Formats: sequence, C-alpha cells, structure tokens
Amino acid sequence: MNIVWHYHLALEFPEEIERLRRTLDGHTVIVAQNREEFSRHIDEADVVVSGPLSADERTRAAALKAHMLPYAGANALPLADYRANGIAVGNSHGNADVVAERALALALAVSGRVVEFHKDLTEGMWHRREGPAQIFDYWTSILRAPVTIVGTGAIGARVARLLTGFECRITGVRRRPVSESEPLPAGFESITTDLAEGLHGASVVFLCVPLSPETRGMIGGAELARMQDAFLVNVSRGEIVSEHDLYQALLSGTIAGAALDTWWQYPKGLTEIQLPSELPFHTLANVVMSPHAASHTRSGKLSQMRQAIENIISFCTDGSLAYPVDLESGY
Repeated sequence: MNIVWHYHLALEFPEEIERLRRTLDGHTVIVAQNREEFSRHIDEADVVVSGPLSADERTRAAALKAHMLPYAGANALPLADYRANGIAVGNSHGNADVVAERALALALAVSGRVVEFHKDLTEGMWHRREGPAQIFDYWTSILRAPVTIVGTGAIGARVARLLTGFECRITGVRRRPVSESEPLPAGFESITTDLAEGLHGASVVFLCVPLSPETRGMIGGAELARMQDAFLVNVSRGEIVSEHDLYQALLSGTIAGAALDTWWQYPKGLTEIQLPSELPFHTLANVVMSPHAASHTRSGKLSQMRQAIENIISFCTDGSLAYPVDLESGY
C-alpha cells in the first residue's frame, strides 16, 4: 500500500517514521514536506494521514481505502461519503492524559482566580481585605466539591482519576447507562444519561465529549441556568456550547466562570491574528483562555503519533484498525 503522510508529527518524530517503514517492509511510506507535495501524491494514496482533504484532493483520491487522523476529532471529515465508499477512518486518543492534565489546570486556574490575581498584581492590586467591612476577596477551592464530567471516554475518565486526589464527588454523564453487572468507572460516584440531572448542583463541569450532531450545542441557556455558580471547563470543541448563551451567563454571573481551551473562531493561517470569538470573552475577569493547546506537550504528541502508526500497521496487516472511528456516530 501507498501511505501518504502530511502532518507535522512526521517531521517532528522522524525516528517513528523509520520504525513504521521497517515494520511495513514492502509498503511505501511517503512523508510530504508541505501541502503541495501531499496533493501531488494523493492520486496514488491507499492510506492518508492528514487533516481533512480538499474537494480536489478527495476527487482525485480514487484509491483511498483509509484516512488516519493523528488526533481525536473526526467531525471535519466527510464521514457519510466515506461510509458510502467503504473508506475506513482511524483516530488517536494518545493525548488523553495531557488533555486531562490541562483540564484540571484550567479548572484550578479559573476557580482559584489565578490569572485575574496575577494580572492585577502586575498593577499593584493585592486582592486582600477590601471595602469598608474589610472582607477578604476569596477564590474558590475545588476540594471535596461536587463535579460533573460530561463524557466519560478516554479524557473524561482520566480527569476523574486526577480529581480523586481532591476528594471530589464525581458524576459522569454519558449516552449509555451503567448496567447492573458493570462496575462504575474509576473515580465516579455515579453515572447518568440525563444531562440536566448531571449538571444540577455541580460546582465544576468538565466538557469532554466529541463534537457530533448529537453534542453540537448541547450546552445552551437552559443548561447554563442549571449550573448556577458553577465553573465550566471545555476541552471538547467550542461548538458544544452556545457562544452567545455562555457569554451572557458569564456576564450576568449565572455561572461563576469558564476556562476554555476550544473556541468558535480560529486563525486561517499560522501568522494570522485572530480573537477566538466574535464576543469579547477576553474582557471578562471570570474567563481563563487557552489557545486549543491542551495536547501540546512532546509526550502527548508522541503518543498521538504512535497510535496513528498502530492504526496504519493494523490496517496494512489485516484491514482492521486499532482505534477506529464509528462512521455512524462520528467518534
């Protein structure tokens, strides 16, 4: 098979590409240095490792049998087209550990008002006893707090394990109920399929679900109203949450704060300057902003790379995938 790779991980970890070539002796592994080179090879590709193909590339990829993503989100791929044409899709969850770590860091930053206090202290403001009554200006601890994790897959499960050190009472929200014979996932006190039930009473809500037609816009005004005084942490996709409803909930104080790693607007090129929303989230003191960087560690990227390679080896060996995407559900 001809495997054509266009993703920066191949250039960052060339030793992994050499390992792949040794393992798949007899197959051809092409690492494109840029998009133009990738596009030149698309006609001969049996397997691609890349983000979404352009319309022209998809038309020319007549031999395509599998599309491997070196990351988790498959929402940008034409899954219905792939399903109709028998094209398999594999993804990678190798970054789950570091994304969970980042989610916890974001939760601590927003509940602890770390960024707000840092910014103010650079201007000499100390956030001590303020006002005539000399009341302390508090931050919020998550120790022993009720926490809800929406999505109990690889990332959500790891967030739960990290939170056990804080003695949090953790509820998970997922599509499938827990059967009588199934033990609760590690760290969870309960699992529910009812989002409204899961959100009620939570002090912190983590969003760890993939973007799909089912989850797009799942957090809107009604859901945010149920999260009274809670903190929202989103390491899923921006479109999971209503942009305008979240802004209003933060502005009005309906929820205590939000820490966001994923957004609604992204720069179109590496050098473009782009705010992540059409709304001024960046002006709100109760928001911590992160530039979709939860997986940006060397260890996380190497794990993603290795899972992509596992998918390729498995597919070239017997047509199976180590980490398949369900083309019906989108994840």
